[in-house]
Amino acid sequence: MNSLMSNSTGTDIVIIGSINADLTAKVQRHPDPRETLLGRGGVVSAGGKGANQAVAAAQLMPKPP
Repeated sequence: MNSLMSNSTGTDIVIIGSINADLTAKVQRHPDPRETLLGRGGVVSAGGKGANQAVAAAQLMPKPP
């Protein structure tokens, strides 16, 4: 089995899940039902359950000497 990520103990970690691009923007108020507002200051960040789990697993792995 090919591993996507291995740590120094030889334990394989395989994560199956999603990776998404989260788009966040500021609006001056909450929209009314069925209303569309224009946002400002958009920010794109990584997200998704699988991506978050992969980052957490990588942070738990031993660092190389």
